Amino acid sequence: MSTPTIQRGPISWLRFLTAVVLSCSILCSASPAQEQPDTDYSAELAGLDILDPALVEELSGTAQDYTSQGWRAYAAGDFERAAQFYHLVLRRNGGDSDTLYNLACCYGLLGEAELAGSYLQIAVDNGFENAHSLQNDPDFSLQRGNEGFSTLVAGLVAQIEERQAAQGRLLQFPAETFHRARVVYPDDYDPAASYRLVVGLHGFGSNPESFLVLRDRFSSPDFIYICPQGPYAFASSGAVGYSWGGWTNGMGLPVESFANSQAYLDEVIGTMRRTHNINSVYLLGFSQGAMMSALEGLSSPELVDGAILFGGSLWDFLIGRGLLEDHPDGLRWFIAHGNQDTTVPFTEGQALRDVLLAAGHDVTWHEFEGAHAVPEDVVKLAEEWMHAEDGGQ
Repeated sequence: MSTPTIQRGPISWLRFLTAVVLSCSILCSASPAQEQPDTDYSAELAGLDILDPALVEELSGTAQDYTSQGWRAYAAGDFERAAQFYHLVLRRNGGDSDTLYNLACCYGLLGEAELAGSYLQIAVDNGFENAHSLQNDPDFSLQRGNEGFSTLVAGLVAQIEERQAAQGRLLQFPAETFHRARVVYPDDYDPAASYRLVVGLHGFGSNPESFLVLRDRFSSPDFIYICPQGPYAFASSGAVGYSWGGWTNGMGLPVESFANSQAYLDEVIGTMRRTHNINSVYLLGFSQGAMMSALEGLSSPELVDGAILFGGSLWDFLIGRGLLEDHPDGLRWFIAHGNQDTTVPFTEGQALRDVLLAAGHDVTWHEFEGAHAVPEDVVKLAEEWMHAEDGGQ
């Protein structure tokens, strides 16, 4: 028997939401008896024609695209261009604390201490919670010796701590939940035939849908491609991003969060092996996803034949000599890193390569001209490597 659906028109639903907002406003008011003066928005409203077709054109682009362009410019070291894109994002979502913080970082790297401080203040006022970043982010290295900037940061940290204290003590508990994954099959997929499984692990703040596009960079994507979603969601520049553990924007996670993600990937791979005709399994990770791929490959070498890592490093706080030296002959690595990468420094990619080689692993290394990225031509090199490792299949 199906459950009857209650139909609710848009106006009644809007009234319902309005009632909720008003209720929350009343409940959250620190002093209900004290009336607050209404803000005068008459000037802003006077110049806004809600029937103007130009409003549609103004919103036709996406703030998320501006965000990604800003991130790319930042990764390439073009901080002025990155700041321009972040300003475009803020025109549509002026209260996004992550974008405000990223904008402050750009001004910090440009040596503009006053502007960096101003946008940090606005970011914290709008809910930015990561006090550790405020105190340690290298993007503000040029300002650390500035007494005024240091005083401002100390005040912002105190503001965050006071706000967090008012919210009560934070406790975190492990729990089993369900997570999404996107899977794409070859165009001529035949369930009776055997296929290579490629497991794509997105970077910090990304999602499975965005990482699916890497499949298009292969010359012949004749494999099953599955992109699991990182288990830990957080707000990222006006959208929802996902992390594989350890940290999210503004909230640290227990180190056990990585082990939970690794067990989750075991389940993904194991389930795909049980339900599909799989002849080999390769991990494909970028940035945090590359680091997670390294942890998964070393922790469960019986499930994985090889790993392709772009812009990654070694989580040495999780991966000790035991994992590195256990079953080194069965796992093969293709590691690529941009020599201009400032997000995950090029030297960290080299260190990952050297540690694996020293432990006896089969490593193919590729350095490319560029920053923190997954270039199409290098993806094709990884594809050729993967086919060769599988005996030309």
